[in-house]
Amino acid sequence: MFMRSKDPNTNCMVFLDDVKGIWGDRLESVVLYGSAARSDFSPSRSDLNFLIVSDDVKPETLRKVQPLTRRWRRIRIATPLFMRREVIRRSLDSYPLEFLSIMAAYRLLYGEDPLADLEFQSEYVRLQCERELKSKLLLLREAYVDSAGSRHVMRGLVSQSLPAMTAIFQGLLYLRGRDWKVWGEDLLKSGNETFNLDTGLFRELWRIKKEQGRPQTETMHKAMSRYINEIERLATWVDQGGLRNEKALS
Repeated sequence: MFMRSKDPNTNCMVFLDDVKGIWGDRLESVVLYGSAARSDFSPSRSDLNFLIVSDDVKPETLRKVQPLTRRWRRIRIATPLFMRREVIRRSLDSYPLEFLSIMAAYRLLYGEDPLADLEFQSEYVRLQCERELKSKLLLLREAYVDSAGSRHVMRGLVSQSLPAMTAIFQGLLYLRGRDWKVWGEDLLKSGNETFNLDTGLFRELWRIKKEQGRPQTETMHKAMSRYINEIERLATWVDQGGLRNEKALS
């Protein structure tokens, strides 16, 4: 009988045994990333995120994983990322932010480190930061209108969008040569120092995401207004060369 555990290390070993059983000697690497590789992991709220590297990611093999996903969800294991090693290096021009985010906090559980010695070209990082900010701006405007003023829907928008904003902020710090392997309060502080990030706003948004208190409808409207305006400011700053010009921060 399967016994659930709140210990992330125990659950990592459960996961590792499962994937070894499927891939065998074709399993090249298993990487744990995200909050479980940091100091802010919460067994009741945080997921375990994994990257699996193998030369075999065919649908026929992935189908063998499907029966395990229900059990994994019970111990807060998110659906893993499945990649070939060579695809990682060929993807750094397409979505560098995703890899920077993983590299900000990760632990190698098995095999060779697929993230070692990755090099990022600044222009690709800048382009994705700009693209993501403008995309988030459009989507948040649309979703805010579509919420019909429901505070619960607006709270959902905040919860769903904040993780992606963290990756963007880390990318902006990377481009300015700052320590980008930061999160939480350290990320907000560095963001404020580097690109005038509205730290008060994002502290409030993270409180909303963590369901600390029950914000009233008008509070949510004000938070969404500030959120949308701040994303627009950052998108304009990046678009107008703020990453190359200190004066553009103001």
